[in-house]
Amino acid sequence: MPTLRELILAAKLADLADHWLEARCCGATRLPLAMLADQRAGVTVRAVVDRLRCRQCGGKPASVVLIEHGAAGATGRGGSPEGWRLAL
Repeated sequence: MPTLRELILAAKLADLADHWLEARCCGATRLPLAMLADQRAGVTVRAVVDRLRCRQCGGKPASVVLIEHGAAGATGRGGSPEGWRLAL
């Protein structure tokens, strides 16, 4: 049985368009999946995660997290100001 992480990585960007990716390495960047889905129809989350690179060092991010929303301090649907986070 696939894990939640595996299911998310296999999902199409459009299926998770309400959420964001956060990549951390030498800095942090939040990417709205809705914007990526508009530009890359039919692409999976794994394809995007595999291509992410740090702008400063050029390496793969130290961590990539799927987050409920990209607005820091906004109220998430789960009631938490930061929303939920799932490490990929």
